[in-house]
Amino acid sequence: MKRRRELAPKAAAEDVEEARVLQSEDPDTAKARVQQALTLDPGNPDARALATKLKLELPPMPAGAPAPVVTQLGEAPAKEPAPPPVKEPPPPRPAPVAKAPPPPKKTKPAAVAREEAPPPTKGDGPSPAVNAAYKAKDFGNAEKIYRQEARGQSPKAAEKTLAMANQVRDLKQAVDKATADEPKNPQAAIRDYEDAVAIDAKVGKGMHAAYFRGRIGKLQLPLAQQAFAQGRYDVAFASMQQAQKAGAGDGGLGKQLESKAKELTDKGAAMQKTNPAQAKTYWRQVIKMVPPTSPTYARAYQLINQGSGGHKDEDED
Repeated sequence: MKRRRELAPKAAAEDVEEARVLQSEDPDTAKARVQQALTLDPGNPDARALATKLKLELPPMPAGAPAPVVTQLGEAPAKEPAPPPVKEPPPPRPAPVAKAPPPPKKTKPAAVAREEAPPPTKGDGPSPAVNAAYKAKDFGNAEKIYRQEARGQSPKAAEKTLAMANQVRDLKQAVDKATADEPKNPQAAIRDYEDAVAIDAKVGKGMHAAYFRGRIGKLQLPLAQQAFAQGRYDVAFASMQQAQKAGAGDGGLGKQLESKAKELTDKGAAMQKTNPAQAKTYWRQVIKMVPPTSPTYARAYQLINQGSGGHKDEDED
């Protein structure tokens, strides 16, 4: 609820801004944006003023909101009738009685139409300014530029551009959350970065995938160390491998696991005759905590087969 109270006014303001852009060319979409803004922030003065202008029913003001604002916003449209006097401009129309100009005017609209055709192409892809901000991981500025460009586009192109702006906003939120979670909750941060990878694949065609996966790899190392300390050596080995695949290295854990594997192998060999079952348990553990290229792995593998009379153990797979 606290998060909603913080974000609702900003989201409502964005909806009002979009409604203003679309009110003349796409009134229905504009009305929908205004209604959404009033749902998020019923007391938003701009949303209420625009709703009155678009002849939408106003919701009741929230408790504690100053009543005068409603009155002023209600009067704003009433003042617009004052423009009727402005209808005096129509008299000047008689001047154009010289309908000789009309022919050239008809050609002008055609020229204007040709000039207006190019703008929609702006929505076909991000502009150089957006690309530069996105490439620099300045997602907040990239979102801002998207919204600015939407104002000068046709309704269809603007809708597409605003959808991209919203996805960039979601990407920024995921990255910010991951950054905040890194020191206190690595597992949550990993999930946040995975969300960022998914959004980046749609918006930036995976431009920052390597970077986000690198962050994930670095977060795997603390989890691997934690598992090692808890004696869950197979989990520690798996997390270390994921970190290595992401290019984060092993953080020295590879040597720790190799040393522990040798210790367990020797321990099993010492009790091979007195407690063969326990010895075999140690060796099984070893082959899950070091790579097959490890000499300790090869030794544990051989000892298991010797203890099984040459029969391959199920846990070796």
